[in-house]
Amino acid sequence: MSNLSHKEESKYRALADAALAASEGNDIEIVAEKGLAGAADYIGLAAGSLILWDSSDEIVTRAVNAGTDEDREILDDTEKSLLMMLRKNFKMKSAYMELGGEKAKSVFFLPIEIESRQFGALIGIRKDKVRLHDYDQFLRALASVLALVSAPKKAIEDLAVGMNHEINNYLTPLLGNLELLEDPGLKLSDDVRKKLDVIQQSAKKIAKVTARLKEVSKLPRVQYVDDEWMVNLSAEEEEIDRDNDKDNDEND
Repeated sequence: MSNLSHKEESKYRALADAALAASEGNDIEIVAEKGLAGAADYIGLAAGSLILWDSSDEIVTRAVNAGTDEDREILDDTEKSLLMMLRKNFKMKSAYMELGGEKAKSVFFLPIEIESRQFGALIGIRKDKVRLHDYDQFLRALASVLALVSAPKKAIEDLAVGMNHEINNYLTPLLGNLELLEDPGLKLSDDVRKKLDVIQQSAKKIAKVTARLKEVSKLPRVQYVDDEWMVNLSAEEEEIDRDNDKDNDEND
């Protein structure tokens, strides 16, 4: 018979479920949902969420665990009206709060970060007053697990954005000078103009392909040679949407 109470067992089970889901290669949303479900059981959360954002502060991932639609609505309201405002306006990274409203009474907000670089947050609410700070060690452990799962994908996306930026630094003057060469006043032969047009069209295609780097996590993978695969950066938008819809249907 276990010497641990049910409450203590639920704490370790929450962390184990999240870690196992990650080791099985599940998406961050699934890992987060398992971790949040365990946190709800251990702490008694009415609802919890994981939010990840990109370098422009646009939310790219949001996983939610809520007991009821009402709890989810309270969580949404708390995120939008309080926590995200505090993060953007006051650069708040973490907090434990007791509120006096009629809805959420206890709220926590913890960073998802690697090496002090925050790219997300773990949020939870209880509808009664409790010292959520007492659960700090557990919650930070859960946030760390989620950060480790998110980090590889985040690193790839950051690299893709950086590559897009650097390539555009060289393409912009190239395209600008090619447009100047289109001036009818320049006495260029038809053969030279055709070649310049080929260069310009190729440069525009490079810009279009590299722009898709920012959506690298959503792009379809295709077989390259033998057992090697590659991200299809040249896929048409309709093809990308179709493949993403197919993946969503399979996950459902």
